[in-house]
Amino acid sequence: MKKIMLLVLIMLIAIPLVSAAGWDNVLDYENNDLKVTLSNTFLLLFKTSEIGTAELKSHPSVDYVKRVGFGNQVVMWYDFEFLRLYENGLGDVKFTDMKTGKTIERDYSFVYWGEKKRDVYGDGDCFYYINGTRECEQIVVGKRPYDDWLPYNSRDIPKGKIRIGLRVNTKVGDRTDGIWTIAGKEISKHAIWDVSSAVFVQNFGDAVNSPNSRGLFLKDDGTKMYLSDT
Repeated sequence: MKKIMLLVLIMLIAIPLVSAAGWDNVLDYENNDLKVTLSNTFLLLFKTSEIGTAELKSHPSVDYVKRVGFGNQVVMWYDFEFLRLYENGLGDVKFTDMKTGKTIERDYSFVYWGEKKRDVYGDGDCFYYINGTRECEQIVVGKRPYDDWLPYNSRDIPKGKIRIGLRVNTKVGDRTDGIWTIAGKEISKHAIWDVSSAVFVQNFGDAVNSPNSRGLFLKDDGTKMYLSDT
């Protein structure tokens, strides 16, 4: 009996230690493979607790090819909802050239969808002319919040809800598959983006590469082509 109790005690102590390593985590796909639920297990024998969920929101399906510009572009993003802080939950991202099937290197960083503030300008001191017109100094009178992609300088996945994106230095002609590692598990249902031979000129909207932004491209023949990022 003492040996059994000792074994049970060791198992209870080992569960959080083993789970923290990540190798024994498991994931289940749902919502047409766009969403994964990650769970702790004990030595892969049975689930012990749920870690959280991650849902791909940049693509309408896992086989959708997203059109992006070249340069530093936010090419994909997940909505996370974790039940607790998961330290170092964001692993390295692997990139595959879908034209050759070979692994390639790309410079990348993580970003998150958050609030920024921009200056709001109004009239300051004014000078009035004899003809009745006036000329006023433009001064900052306040701040206006807006949403944008911000640098995410951490590999931790926080407790609660957060949208985390992947900013990649893309190249013209890229057709790339990005494979995330979340809580120690590779997400095998991937997301692909394509960089056309067009020249990226400008994004419209409150935020470059925002989920609602639109881009203006010039094709090789100079023809304008408008593309939605959603």
